[in-house]
Amino acid sequence: RIRDVCFELSKLRLHDLKANKLCTLQDFCIAQAQHKDRCLDHLSDFSTATVDTVRQACTSALAQLEERLFGRTGGVLHAAKVEDDSSKFTYAVTAAKRSEQRRLLNYIRLVDYMVCDTLRVLLVDSISDLLNVLRHQPPVTDIPLPVDPHMARVSRGDSLYGEDAEMMSPTPVAIVVEAAEELAAAELLEPKPQAAVAKGKTPVFEVQILMHEDLLVFSPNSEEFQERVQLVIVGFLDMIGTVNRLLTHHELKGFVDGGAELEMSGNIADMMTDDGHSKLTYDVRQNLGMAFEDAEEFKMTFLPYRDMVIDNRQVTMEAMRLQVEEGERTLDRFRADIRQFKAQHQKMMGLLESRDMGIVRVSTLQLKNTFTPSPVKCLDLIAALLPELAAARYQSFIAEIHEANTKLLAIPGTVEEFVDFVNFLAQCVERRDELEARYAEVVKHYELMEEFGITVPEIEFAAYQTLAPDFVSFKTALDVAETSKEEHVSKFAADLSKDVEALNRDVGAAQHEMILDESSDTDTVLSYTKELLDTIQVHRQRADQIKAYQKLFSVPPSRFDELLATCDEIELKHGLWESLQDWSELTAKWSEH
Repeated sequence: RIRDVCFELSKLRLHDLKANKLCTLQDFCIAQAQHKDRCLDHLSDFSTATVDTVRQACTSALAQLEERLFGRTGGVLHAAKVEDDSSKFTYAVTAAKRSEQRRLLNYIRLVDYMVCDTLRVLLVDSISDLLNVLRHQPPVTDIPLPVDPHMARVSRGDSLYGEDAEMMSPTPVAIVVEAAEELAAAELLEPKPQAAVAKGKTPVFEVQILMHEDLLVFSPNSEEFQERVQLVIVGFLDMIGTVNRLLTHHELKGFVDGGAELEMSGNIADMMTDDGHSKLTYDVRQNLGMAFEDAEEFKMTFLPYRDMVIDNRQVTMEAMRLQVEEGERTLDRFRADIRQFKAQHQKMMGLLESRDMGIVRVSTLQLKNTFTPSPVKCLDLIAALLPELAAARYQSFIAEIHEANTKLLAIPGTVEEFVDFVNFLAQCVERRDELEARYAEVVKHYELMEEFGITVPEIEFAAYQTLAPDFVSFKTALDVAETSKEEHVSKFAADLSKDVEALNRDVGAAQHEMILDESSDTDTVLSYTKELLDTIQVHRQRADQIKAYQKLFSVPPSRFDELLATCDEIELKHGLWESLQDWSELTAKWSEH
């Protein structure tokens, strides 16, 4: 019975992690918690079964002893009382019971050892199996499970508790002991080789790479995995600790002599934490850590994409407008940026959604979903800005073209209008290359949007379709204006000659006689000469204007000698009358003194 329950328990594993089943850390914790409840039930049944078996065996052994001592009818006891002294008989019975109790104590010790050994093997096998699932690199050779030196001694026939244990007689208890020794030697204490781990391990845990505060992090991270797995291994000890030691069990104290000695036995879990257990726990942590080191290297390959996302945050509508105004952002830069963002998006869409790194499957789906909107947003901003810029450039350019067409096609009716016409014509001719470049710039805007499939509002696109005809009309009007310029020059040069003759007639008009009469009122004469000077100044300005027009028309400039002479004469007479006024004022002051 003991052998059977120990053998069945040795098949149990204290964890529920399977090598061919992928799970998250949360799934692992939930599954382990559920598996722990099942294991505790198995261990409770195992503890109850061993106690019941030992109690039954001890009860049976004591019953057989009483039968040998007293018989079924009590005749032996009666004969002993008649023939022997009462005190001697009592001593003999007590000695027989004490001897049997010592045998039962050794039996309980051995079964307790078998239980402890089974639990230790269960713990070692569970952690080793967990290590095998989480092993990062396959071992070169098979690695045997660590064997406690005390266990090795027992397998050679030595006692775990000392060298003074008595040999037991062939009673029912001895039969159980022999079976237990065979089990210990053949089954429980034989070192078991660690199964080799095949290359290309199936991933066990799934983790995600996330972008948190511009950093690439694992969720859950390595420390969380290490902590949870460590708690699971600690839980192994907690589960084993629920099994009662037979040497301290209250139901078995009545079968042995020296119950106080049994109280010295320690807790089962405390017996398991030796160097071998520590080494296995350390190996589990190391292998899990190495798996995350590989995953960390894989995570670093996403740093360029992380940097793209950070850099793309600088792309805003306001920043691009400012760059356009300052001349830093040209159409070529727009084209380069569009190609760059499209290449980024294509690369990000091509990222794998997961990759197996040994026992860890690294999921990059959420990271990919974080990356891909970045270049798309930049493309959307450009797609919204380009039609706006194109429309603004078109409106500014086409407004000038329409105004130029209007002025170039207008027929000047006066010299002044013709002069404005000639000046505007000269500006248009001078700006011909500039206007050609601006026209080409507007066309390039719309060609760029067409190249990359950027939607242009229908009204704006329809207006753009009239750009080429309007610009052709402007160039035609410019050519016609240049051709008709000479014809207009001849006409308006003749008009200027008439203006010269009229000006000379106005200048040569007779002056009032009071200027030459010394008896005239000084203030009246000065007022009259001032008006003459103002009129002469207007005539001089008109003469200068006529000469400027004649220069513009490329005709010989007219001479205004009479105008200049008249101007000098009036200025002289005006000065003379001012002097006369000053002399009269001075004479009056002298007379007063």
